[in-house]
Amino acid sequence: MSKRASSAQLDLGYPPWALDFDPYNRGYLLLSGGGGEGQKEVPNRLTLLNISSEQAVERVAELATSIEEDCPVSLAVLPTKDGLSAYVGLNSGSAERQKGVNKHFRSFRIDLPVRTKTKSGKPAQGKIVPISKTSLFSSSFASGDDGAFQRLLRLSQPKKSSPDGKRIGAIASSLSKDSEIIIFDATNNSSSNSVDVLQTIKPLQNAEANDIDIFETPDGLFLIAFCTNTEIYVSILNYDSLKRKFKKPVGEPKSVYSVPVPDAFQRPGRPRIRSLRFLTSRHLLILSNRGSQSELQILAIYPDGGEGLCLLRKQLPVRMGAAVSMDVCLLDADVETGARQIIVAVAAQAQDVQVYTLEYSGPSKDTLSPFNLYLDWRNLHTMAMKKVVLEPFQTVGLSPVISSPKKKKKRSASSSGLRSIHLASISLANTVVVETLPLQPLHSSKSGSRYVLTKRSGLSESLPKYGTLSVIGFGLVFLLLFLQSFLQARAAGDNPSLGLIPQSLQNYLGFQGQRASNITNAYIHKAEKIADQDLRYVSVNHVRDLLHLHHNNRNLPDSDKKAIVIRAAEDGSDELSTEVHANPADVLKKDTAAKKWEDLTKRQQQQWKERLVKAGEWVESEGETILKGVFFSEFAGAVGQAAAEALAG
Repeated sequence: MSKRASSAQLDLGYPPWALDFDPYNRGYLLLSGGGGEGQKEVPNRLTLLNISSEQAVERVAELATSIEEDCPVSLAVLPTKDGLSAYVGLNSGSAERQKGVNKHFRSFRIDLPVRTKTKSGKPAQGKIVPISKTSLFSSSFASGDDGAFQRLLRLSQPKKSSPDGKRIGAIASSLSKDSEIIIFDATNNSSSNSVDVLQTIKPLQNAEANDIDIFETPDGLFLIAFCTNTEIYVSILNYDSLKRKFKKPVGEPKSVYSVPVPDAFQRPGRPRIRSLRFLTSRHLLILSNRGSQSELQILAIYPDGGEGLCLLRKQLPVRMGAAVSMDVCLLDADVETGARQIIVAVAAQAQDVQVYTLEYSGPSKDTLSPFNLYLDWRNLHTMAMKKVVLEPFQTVGLSPVISSPKKKKKRSASSSGLRSIHLASISLANTVVVETLPLQPLHSSKSGSRYVLTKRSGLSESLPKYGTLSVIGFGLVFLLLFLQSFLQARAAGDNPSLGLIPQSLQNYLGFQGQRASNITNAYIHKAEKIADQDLRYVSVNHVRDLLHLHHNNRNLPDSDKKAIVIRAAEDGSDELSTEVHANPADVLKKDTAAKKWEDLTKRQQQQWKERLVKAGEWVESEGETILKGVFFSEFAGAVGQAAAEALAG
């Protein structure tokens, strides 16, 4: 069943290509499009819409660009103290391009209208003014008339409600002789034609970028991710926009994920990556298509290198067809834990949009919940969709506030009242549809509580599931606390009175308590050693993290490589333990039975694969390369020796 929020739409009168929100949540949406070069009937335009009303969308400013030039096909909006400015991808006319000139990178100033009606009752009008135009791509982009254009334009999100915060941007070419990605300083959109280019990326095998995203870390690093059909790369910039110089040299982008090639037992066809978005500095959300079937995946990535790990998958309904667009909105984080809700919107060929929510635990646990379907809009447009965009969330100051039904007076934006964000989509029907998604504080009685999507009548039936999950979670927490108290008492030499628990189970728990204590102490010791060795992205209780650490260090000299040992559990369970040693020689001194992956027999390798899969620490799609050089060891003693002999056949 289709679920609808408050909806408003407008027939633009021209085919839209791109759209972007005012990042300050002041209720404005900028669109671009048109019929292309020489199209008098459908002129090329930039249009500013007022979307502050839930019932109507109003056109409040418009600029018709020259019909001698191409239509604007990409844009991104920057907030300013007085209004907005925008970067736009707009090709010069064919006459200029034949001369080898294509000033494809444009900037515009947008004067916002006064928020009052005119005497005629019509909305006040703003103004869109051209500022500058220049070329950032290499000369091959402008040579000839091969249809090359600036297809992608992406800016980093402002971290605070201040127009002076540093930002960077990225553009990507399409249909050009040389595929290029340009990273530039987007802190200021001045009237100058000069733009500070920070990095030029030429994708391998001249592959085109399908999507780009930028994430600013808390310590001021910029992560730039881009995807081709089958690869994802990440580049790291450490740039000081005030001093206009790099704190560290810029390195080449590193591959963090490659779409696995299906084997003979899988469906034919290799999925193609359509879109990507950062969820955190270590998690990427990707949207891929395999024919008419689409899938969302959450990847744990290692920006310094190494293959990313797929953590979660969500197949979209077959009825939606191939997905065409995806966007993400990161709501505000809890001030203490850093936990936040993440909104994901996906648009597909079948004119449908689905909205999901993810719950991020915060940096300490660094985990994400499964996808929770929040809304399912069907037939949102009358023709195939082009793009869907979510409005960014700003914590301070300028977000619109929904008035309470019990109070006529609106609360200030800084209070913990109801708020909203918008979702906008465009289609081949020349229409834009704007949906209003209501938000509310997670804890209404707590000042400064973070926001989450609100359940309204007729919106979604998915939220009550959290009630059941909460009960289950509370029961598990109670059980764990109970067991922890018991184990601690046994470790201290006490004999707690547990008349309801059979003696055999008490004995088992006591044994496991001692074993758990030993394991915990071992992990603490290993964690201290790892910290001393300054190893990044290591979690001693996750085998897969150690595998990726090993994979990242595969090109180091043997003297600098850390040695990883994976051991089977003594009780024959699926549990695995790990150790990190300074070098391979140390491993063989302490455990002569340990063998590297490539030294195991085929039967032993298969056995270890099954153990790793059952433990959730490795999947077939990662391949065996990540296991090469890792030591594997059976548990010590006669039982272990017998098992090893059995495995060896």
